[in-house]
Amino acid sequence: MKTKTCKFCTEETQTTNETETICYCNQITRQEIEQTIKETGLTTIPEIKKHLRDEVISNCAELNPTGKCCHIHFQAVINQVLEKL
Repeated sequence: MKTKTCKFCTEETQTTNETETICYCNQITRQEIEQTIKETGLTTIPEIKKHLRDEVISNCAELNPTGKCCHIHFQAVINQVLEKL
């Protein structure tokens, strides 16, 4: 499954590992994203991040091991969860 890219990213990806860290800046896992969508109905990256963390930070270049923005992976997880609902 391919996903659309976000305005911050230039690549497409798919992710399936429940415990995989999706957002390294805020230490958010796939499982947390899935649970938030199912329990709250939130479906956007900013909404989910704000729901899960009191203080949201964004420093992918330093905190993400790939040095890339997490939005494409984050959106892929959202899309996968919404397809299952």
